[in-house]
Amino acid sequence: MPSNNSLEAMINEMIATGIGANGGSVIASIRNRLIKDPELIEQIVPGKKLVDRKMTPVERSKIATKAASELRSQEAEKRDQTVLPILREAIAANPAISLRELAAILNKSGIYPLRAKSWSPVVVNNILLRSEIFREPSEN
Repeated sequence: MPSNNSLEAMINEMIATGIGANGGSVIASIRNRLIKDPELIEQIVPGKKLVDRKMTPVERSKIATKAASELRSQEAEKRDQTVLPILREAIAANPAISLRELAAILNKSGIYPLRAKSWSPVVVNNILLRSEIFREPSEN
């Protein structure tokens, strides 16, 4: 089990230097601390050593893909939050409104979709499904 004093010292050093608060690299800080005090790695994980290891292209690609996916999800969430009030208002005014009519309302609102020139019923449907607004299908 790691020594509380060593771990506390490492955490206090990271806090004192403001690691993480201003974009500093937490991993670099931990690595520097472990290089200064090699016995700390033995206390944290007995029998292990700190070794430089290069990632393979596949590993780098997986990390980049995951980061890009998270970014796309965040962008979609932001866009959804801007158009949901408009959609909710239109659905409240006319519960039988069609997806095509909702797309036309969004096109008139001046808010543009992320990757197209105009809103389509499919994109509106995807936003409604993500936001868990379930509607009865219209007969239009």
